[in-house]
Amino acid sequence: YENPAVKGRMAAIPDDWYFFPQASIREMARLYAGTHPFFSWDRYHKLREVFPLSEKQPLRRMSKGMQKQAAFWLTMSCMPEVLVLDEPTAALTDIEVEGLFKVMNKLTAEGKSIIFISHKMREVLHISDRVTILRAGRSICTLSRDETTGEELANLMIGRELAPSHYEKIEQPGEPVIALRNVDYCKASKHNGLD
Repeated sequence: YENPAVKGRMAAIPDDWYFFPQASIREMARLYAGTHPFFSWDRYHKLREVFPLSEKQPLRRMSKGMQKQAAFWLTMSCMPEVLVLDEPTAALTDIEVEGLFKVMNKLTAEGKSIIFISHKMREVLHISDRVTILRAGRSICTLSRDETTGEELANLMIGRELAPSHYEKIEQPGEPVIALRNVDYCKASKHNGLD
């Protein structure tokens, strides 16, 4: 466990990423470069195109989704051989998730390994080669993505078969409960609120 050579080739992005709130991405990059032995400024500059964020803006002024993108940018600049991602898409828009998956596919094509921790079955089945189910701190099984379904994975996660819903879906609209006017929704920036 205390092997610096192995640890130097691993990186993780937890669900709640720790950063210095007053720092900018550029300042955090300097910190990462000083503490991670394989940090690559070349990779950092290439990833600037993938993550269109301001390098000078304090991280505390960024949305949770933007902070998560900054975490990916910095962590991937460390050139990890093994990357552990804990609920990486939780704060991202659909478009940001697509961009993340492109980066992940590029990393695996380079021979990197990614441990993708998520409860979102569609994403797990889309991005994974193999799926390991953990329950109550134990590994239950490992399955090939092509040999399982989201329903089977959910059943394995909870330890029993999910009961079908007894609620009847109503297809006929009723009277409006609330009405909004002049509201706009932008898929790319759903975390910024409504216009």
